[in-house]
Amino acid sequence: MRITLANRESANKVFFAMTTSETVRSEAQANDGRSPKNGAAGEATANPEPLWDANDVARYLKSSRSWVYHRAEAGELPCLRIGGLLRFEPEAVRAYARKKASGAAW
Repeated sequence: MRITLANRESANKVFFAMTTSETVRSEAQANDGRSPKNGAAGEATANPEPLWDANDVARYLKSSRSWVYHRAEAGELPCLRIGGLLRFEPEAVRAYARKKASGAAW
């Protein structure tokens, strides 16, 4: 089965909606059932940017998909495991690239 870009985007939207609702529910419980504070100073907000898959990371880093999988499995490249899938937070990948560009070679 081939996953198209549209399917991947809708899967990211579903995952984001699930994690966002869990975050809101957790914040509500932390506030004794009251609604969560919105935009209070010093609070982290949810990242609306969808998660990347290995193809997206490989395209961004200009490397092969297998290289991405090897680095993620070795723990060098930060990733999230969702079931059997690897997903990557775009900002974590950008930070990894900045760190590698300023220091060691690939």
